[in-house]
Amino acid sequence: MNTIKLLIAVSLLAGAFSLSAFAQSVTLLEPADGATIWGQIINARWVSEGIDIQPADGQHAEGVGHYHLMLMARADAQLNLKPGEPIGKSDWTVHSTEESYRFENIKPGPYTLFLVLADGQHVPNDPPIMHAVHFNVVAVDPGSGVQETPWWLVALILGGIIGVAYFLTRGQ
Repeated sequence: MNTIKLLIAVSLLAGAFSLSAFAQSVTLLEPADGATIWGQIINARWVSEGIDIQPADGQHAEGVGHYHLMLMARADAQLNLKPGEPIGKSDWTVHSTEESYRFENIKPGPYTLFLVLADGQHVPNDPPIMHAVHFNVVAVDPGSGVQETPWWLVALILGGIIGVAYFLTRGQ
């Protein structure tokens, strides 16, 4: 009877471990797919499930990996990942263990942002665990009023308006 219980327990554990590979995922939270971003800064945020995130160490370990962010200046960009081959280095590839990154000095135009999970040798899973979003970056025209106003300037202007209103209503 104990042998049967042991076999059942081992089977359940084996099933749980094999299902954990299917539960691995990455999801880009920001920017949103289809978003319009004003300015030259792209704040990327993401989450992952079912993987232990650690710095790349040149080793392959099951269930351990790190993130690769790839920003491409095309709305219809495709990622050509070859099974078993590491993700190459480029100006538009970021390796990270963090769940956020800030791209700066981005030119206006359509973009695709890829988030890919890879092992310590920079080799993506097969099939790849990845997520992509498409968005558009729009330049901010200084005369459009869309740029960010410093908080201290807003406070100064509001204080002046309140002061003038008080002065004008004080005599009545």
